[in-house]
Amino acid sequence: MKSYFSMIAIVMLCVGTMMWTGCKPKELPPPPPPVTVQVSTTPEGATIYVNGAKEGKSPCDVRLTLGDNVLITALAPGHRYFMHLIPRVTQNTPRHLNCILVPLEGIILVQTEPKGARIFLDNSEKGTTPASLTGLTTGYHDLRVEMSGYGKREQRVFIDEECAPQLIQYKLASRMGRVVVKSRTESVNLTIDNQPRGLLPWEGELEEGKHTLIFTKQGYRDVVETLMVRPNETVEKVTDLAEIPGKLIIATQPAGAQVVVDEKPYGVTPVEIPNISVGTHQIKITCDGFDPITEEVRLTPGEELPLNYDLTTNRGDIEINSAPGGLIVMLDGKRYGVTEIDPENRMRARPFLIKNLPMGTHSLSLVAITENGQVKTDAEIEVPRGTKGSTQLLQLWVKNVRVKTTRATYTGFLKSYEKGEIKLEREKGITQKFKKSDIVDIQFLKLTDE
Repeated sequence: MKSYFSMIAIVMLCVGTMMWTGCKPKELPPPPPPVTVQVSTTPEGATIYVNGAKEGKSPCDVRLTLGDNVLITALAPGHRYFMHLIPRVTQNTPRHLNCILVPLEGIILVQTEPKGARIFLDNSEKGTTPASLTGLTTGYHDLRVEMSGYGKREQRVFIDEECAPQLIQYKLASRMGRVVVKSRTESVNLTIDNQPRGLLPWEGELEEGKHTLIFTKQGYRDVVETLMVRPNETVEKVTDLAEIPGKLIIATQPAGAQVVVDEKPYGVTPVEIPNISVGTHQIKITCDGFDPITEEVRLTPGEELPLNYDLTTNRGDIEINSAPGGLIVMLDGKRYGVTEIDPENRMRARPFLIKNLPMGTHSLSLVAITENGQVKTDAEIEVPRGTKGSTQLLQLWVKNVRVKTTRATYTGFLKSYEKGEIKLEREKGITQKFKKSDIVDIQFLKLTDE
């Protein structure tokens, strides 16, 4: 140690003597100019150090001395440091150095009980628990964990420059309640929050909060209800569905028939009868001149039932053949008119037609009113269904002709009217013939009160 300091003292003494005596040391050559190297980094803004001395932020120029050994270091937050060694600075040393900094990666291990929760990091879904989230940059990250039926968890996680792995564990709280749904109506379909659940009854778990229940069945009115579910509680819902009433659409041929449903009149056909309850109903159709129709029908919920009926007539026509002409026609006590003499056969009346009579048996009377009073003949006739019937010749003996001859005037029942003569039954069973050459005038007597 003494010799180390003695050597230094000798050197200092020599230097002082030289300066005192005016002796000048030998001049050294000037140092070579420094080498300038431009240092850039990816990313920019890293701090640059040369042999431990801070030079500035990248990109920057550093001045290196020829012949020196140089260690260039680049440091940036969240990145691994970068080191570059120049063993000896020469004129051939590269004038540009680009330092690529590798980011430090953070790791978060996320676990939940129960498993299977969805993981969101910075609003991006990252899978389900358990999971390791790797490649994370330093700084703050927003972590969110969600699972159907459980409360979500949110947390802001900080990754420091050391990027130490972090374990995050959550015990998720159940948000589920038990729901029992029934209906007193059979075969009802259930939908919960637009998700079909099949036929009732239904039992299962739903998240807490409000839920929309829709009950449907063909032919019934839909029912929409709101159900409130609370965690770890059981709620029961019982509902009924109302049937959609049906409609009767009734027509007849011909139209105009009276319609009665369950003893209540609904007008004439064609007719539509809405809001008819589901089930069995008695229908009665009546129309003058047609057979009544009675039918039992059954309506299902919401059904529109068309009913078409062809009415069967119960009427007919009757043609009355009678003699002589000019008689009053009475049917069932009702006067229908007077027969006319047939010009082609003056002993008979033209056929007398009565239309649209109820089918069946009717009482017919042919009446004549004479000076001596009323004379008539009665008969039972049959009116056919839907067609025209005809009677046999119905004859009433009554003096209906007055014959004036060249000798006298006679009255009686005209038996025949031929070319050469006529036969006149003056009294029943007593017939007298008259030649037309002896007849002055023939007069048909009025047999009615008209």
